[in-house]
Amino acid sequence: GLIQAGGVDIKGSLRDIKIIRNNKEISSTDFYNYFFLGKPLEDLRLMDQDIVYVSSRKNTIPVSGKILQPGYFEILEKENLNDLINFSGGFDRKSSKFIFVYRNSVSDDDSFILKKNQAEAFKIFQGDSIYFPEKPNFQNFIKVRGQVKIPGDYPYSEKMRLKDIIEAT
Repeated sequence: GLIQAGGVDIKGSLRDIKIIRNNKEISSTDFYNYFFLGKPLEDLRLMDQDIVYVSSRKNTIPVSGKILQPGYFEILEKENLNDLINFSGGFDRKSSKFIFVYRNSVSDDDSFILKKNQAEAFKIFQGDSIYFPEKPNFQNFIKVRGQVKIPGDYPYSEKMRLKDIIEAT
């Protein structure tokens, strides 16, 4: 029925679509369960004179950076940052171990740097922006410069000795 009517507008909510019959709500559907969690939709037959009511979005959170599905996501009051990570497909393999949260609400302009394991307990709100930075790729290399045959970047491990680097150059 929604597709035949042209779909849901960008301002419309996919989290609470109601079917109203004879002035009574007979069903409410959260399409995120279907799109992101793979749960089946309720098999409800629409009838003549039914109303499909799509409310406006309440919380839209932009997600960017090294995440598998960056975009804009709608979050319910009971959901946290971990739910948002699941909706966006999880971390990219190049994602750092930190998450940046920019709180842009009217009363609070704070920003947070969280570790990945803190996402479960972190509550997000309307106006927040989430960014997943890229893991720096320089942390396991040694730069060799100067009067050597082959200057450049060499891989580093904790078991390596200076003699190993000198022999490699």
